[in-house]
Amino acid sequence: MMKKPIQLSFTVMVIFTILVLEVVANEGIGKKNQCHEVLKQSNCVAAECETMCVKKRPKGASYCSPSKKCLCYYHCAQ
Repeated sequence: MMKKPIQLSFTVMVIFTILVLEVVANEGIGKKNQCHEVLKQSNCVAAECETMCVKKRPKGASYCSPSKKCLCYYHCAQ
């Protein structure tokens, strides 16, 4: 009489484990690395930096660092 609940819980546990492993395996698929490039060493102006970044990397995002460097962040394949 105890065999049925044990078999059922074992089956549920195996299915749950397979689903968890599948989710963990798919987590790494499609991830892209982020790279950056210095476009200007000093005197960064946000609008100018953004224009240069988008021109060079259409899907890039610009950032003026506290040290006034113009940085362009983009996804790169590595």
